[in-house]
Parts: sequence; C-alpha cells; structure tokens
Amino acid sequence: MGIKLPRYVAVISVNASTDPEPAMDRTNKQPSIAETIRSMSNVQIHLYNNATIDLIQNSLTQWAHLVSTPEWPVTPYFAKLGFVDFEQPEQRHFFNAIPTSFSLSEEQVDKLIEAGHELLRNNPDYQRLLADLGGAVVPVKQ
Repeated sequence: MGIKLPRYVAVISVNASTDPEPAMDRTNKQPSIAETIRSMSNVQIHLYNNATIDLIQNSLTQWAHLVSTPEWPVTPYFAKLGFVDFEQPEQRHFFNAIPTSFSLSEEQVDKLIEAGHELLRNNPDYQRLLADLGGAVVPVKQ
C-alpha cells in the first residue's frame, strides 16, 4: 500500500482513578454494608484498570515487534501516569482525596493540569522517547 511505518509509537496512559483512604480504615467499628460494597467495587475497578493497562502495554510491544524489520525497527514507548507515581505523600493524598465528580474547583483543575505535566516530565519512558527523538531531556527529580 506504500504506507511507511513510523519508527516510534508512543502511548500515554493516564490513570485518573483515585484511591482514597476508606473511612473504615480509620476506625475499629464494623463497616456498614454500603462501605463493604463500595470497597469491593473499588477493588474490582482497580483490577480492571490494571488488566486493561497491561493488555495495552503488551499489545503495543507485540505490534511493534511484528511490524519491525532489521532495516526498519519500530520502537514502542508506554508512559503510564497515575497519582501513585507522586513521591510526596502530600501530593498523593491531595489527588486521591478529589472525589470522582463532574464538578471540580478551579484550584483542583489547575493542580491536576500541573500534576499531569509533572508526572509526564518525570516518566522514564517519556524521557527515553524524548532522548531517542533527539530532544532535550528534562532532568528527572530524584
């Protein structure tokens, strides 16, 4: 078909699910049925998220391998971003405390945008992509 394959394929996965500390973890009271169901639902959602991310990452790697040739290698990059990637506990706590909602405050929106920038800048796969493209690599915080 005359289509030239790319040399690089990048996927950026943003996992915006939160993992707030359940109220039942802060007390020795027996959890209510609603709290128990909510916890079980959260576990299932996180399992599905992780399974989907693994599937996409493995598929990307397999696809790049299948279409690569010795003359034209295709390199995959999978940058996975999530609130768990913050090193500072205060940041993780702040973002995990934001409720899943269609209404966010201006402060939350601004902080989420900056968080996305920070997480992407510090992602090793994104840094590798930038380096391979010959771009300037931003120093990763230690």
